Amino acid sequence: MPATEGMSSRRTDAFTLIELLVVIIIIALLAAMLLPVLASAKAKGQGAKCMSNLHQLSVGWVSYRLDNRDRLCQNLSANWGGWDGNLNDLGNYAAGKPNASWVLGDATNNNKNLFIYGLLYPYTGNWQLFNCPLNVKPDKWGVVTYRSYSMNGWVGVTQGQAWKTNQLWFTKTTDMVALGTANTLVFMEEDQSTVNDGSLIEDAGQDEAGGAPYFVDCPGRFHVNSGAVTFGDGHGQIRRWTDKYVIADSPQGSGGWFPGDTTSPDLQ
Repeated sequence: MPATEGMSSRRTDAFTLIELLVVIIIIALLAAMLLPVLASAKAKGQGAKCMSNLHQLSVGWVSYRLDNRDRLCQNLSANWGGWDGNLNDLGNYAAGKPNASWVLGDATNNNKNLFIYGLLYPYTGNWQLFNCPLNVKPDKWGVVTYRSYSMNGWVGVTQGQAWKTNQLWFTKTTDMVALGTANTLVFMEEDQSTVNDGSLIEDAGQDEAGGAPYFVDCPGRFHVNSGAVTFGDGHGQIRRWTDKYVIADSPQGSGGWFPGDTTSPDLQ
């Protein structure tokens, strides 16, 4: 009889197969509920890091202006950046020379010298600030670039340097009065399909053939179809894109020069 009682006690304390299955199902359900929350929290954290990078670039951009009698940091895009990072060929791309720019070279040429010898680097001191932490996807050349931020192609240029002269260009802060500093785009994430030189170009007018407004460079969409942008007064935001061509898995053309979606306000 005592042995029988002991066996009965062990059976009472043990889990049945059904009970184990119920526990496993509950754990699986909890995991399914928590994973999206954790993913969302991670995305928000990476978005915050991206905005922090752009904020520091913006602070450096403002500091440069204050040190240079209100002249904005030059933003040239000659020959897709021109310099390849070879110090023996720095020449006119050095600070104080005609082709000096906030960042140099083509982003597909992963050379830290392109940051270090740019005009903005002395005000940032960290080449990693020029890249979104979510920029991990290879571009169409199979390269994961060191840079994903570009500067508005009409900021930091004279009329003669501007890509087109039928739109506003900004050489000094006072040039921003027409739009207001809070409405003047300075930095924006650029998609891997078009990132090359440091200048981001969009044509809100017409293309050279007289057609519809065009995205020359594709906005970045590293944050769930959204991209980080900053403005002349230093504030920034994560802007959600709605243009169907921008948020496509492969932006139309994969090399820029695609029309804006007429149902979306993004290009304007």
